[in-house]
Amino acid sequence: MVEVNGEVGNYGRFQMYEMGGDSTDDYFYIEVGESGNTTINTVDADGSDGNLGLQPDGDLNLRPGTGDININSSVSAKPSLLLKNSNTDAVAPELVFQKTQSGTDGDDLGSILFKGDDGSNNVETFAQILGEIQESDHLSEEGKLTLSVASHDAELQPGLIIASGNAEDEVDVTIGNGTTSFATIAGNA
Repeated sequence: MVEVNGEVGNYGRFQMYEMGGDSTDDYFYIEVGESGNTTINTVDADGSDGNLGLQPDGDLNLRPGTGDININSSVSAKPSLLLKNSNTDAVAPELVFQKTQSGTDGDDLGSILFKGDDGSNNVETFAQILGEIQESDHLSEEGKLTLSVASHDAELQPGLIIASGNAEDEVDVTIGNGTTSFATIAGNA
């Protein structure tokens, strides 16, 4: 069964019930509100199994015009993002950050920010992983990866920098930040 309802002449909700039609307690609905804000919801009357699956034959493209993509939950240890590959070959799934304009030395290519509220409920970045272009010239491409943490005043400071060296196949690593930084290596000396 399908229902479309809303204000007279302004339909704002589309609702579809369980396939087979033997229950009106399990359904999904799409609501359109002010400014075109649209919500898709699933309802499982007996529990929390009202999953939503999208299975295109091709790519699934999300292209927000000006906004972000937000995944929210108030449940402990959720949301969780799973990249799952059931292929039997040796190639694993990928998380790709790609900047598609002509690269320039020092361009940021992608970052992962670890944010949380401080003791006064201010949102702060406590850690960051940043991938950059170190050298953009064709056939001389070099990369840089920096792991940073907030250091005493919420200012991010690099603690580990992995970057292309000054010779073919050389990679340089910088550990710590400043002459007073400590580097602890566990194990036998």
